[in-house]
Amino acid sequence: MKTNRRHTRLRPLWVALCLGVLLAIVAASTSAPAAAARGHIVVVSASPRHPTAGQAWTVKVQVQRPDGTPAPLSQVQCNAAIGGRPVPVLIQRISADGTTATCSWSVPSGTTGRTIDGVIAMKRADTGRWYYLGFDEPIH
Repeated sequence: MKTNRRHTRLRPLWVALCLGVLLAIVAASTSAPAAAARGHIVVVSASPRHPTAGQAWTVKVQVQRPDGTPAPLSQVQCNAAIGGRPVPVLIQRISADGTTATCSWSVPSGTTGRTIDGVIAMKRADTGRWYYLGFDEPIH
C-alpha cells in the first residue's frame, strides 16, 4: 500500500523557512539605525560566563533607552537549542523592578564542544516594541 508522506518531505523546508524569518526579525530589530535611537540590548551578566555541559546557564539582559537607563519590560521569551533539539528552560522571568529579563537553561551533560543557539525576546512595557537577542555559544 502506497502512502503519501508529503508532510515529512516538507518538514526541512518549513524549519528552514521559520529560521529564515526569525533571523530576518533579529537582523531588522538589531541592525537598523532607527532601532538604536529607541534603545538597545545590554547583557548584564552570564553565569557561568560560557555555557557548561551538565550545568545551568543563566543570562540576564536589559533593553536600555538612548540615555542609558533601563526600559521597563512586560514580557520575556527564552528559546535555545543544541543541534536543533530544544534545551529545557529553568527560569524565564522579569525582575521585580521590571527592567531585567532572566533566562536560565539546563545545558545537558555530554554536549561539550557543541553549540547552543537561541533567542531571548523582550517586550518593552512603555512602547510595546519587541527586542530580540540572538546567540550561539560554544559549550565548555
